[in-house]
Amino acid sequence: MEATFVVDPQEVDAQLLARMLEFFKDKKEPITVRLIESPKESFDWQKWFEGMENIRNRTERIPIEVPPGLDINDIIDGINHVDL
Repeated sequence: MEATFVVDPQEVDAQLLARMLEFFKDKKEPITVRLIESPKESFDWQKWFEGMENIRNRTERIPIEVPPGLDINDIIDGINHVDL
């Protein structure tokens, strides 16, 4: 048998415990009490946004200016270290 009671810790009193024990009357069942911790802090969107901006700034690409008359294939070959 299993029963779940979800209560605020401030609401635990003798009356609540008596009702819980009445529920398990005449039964030999283990009773487990578990504290569910609430999140310590809510999600900070500002902090997340600043972190994303830092990543964007670190990985921002510098535009490359191609001089007129330069063949784009020469740039590609230079990047790939290929001489054709």
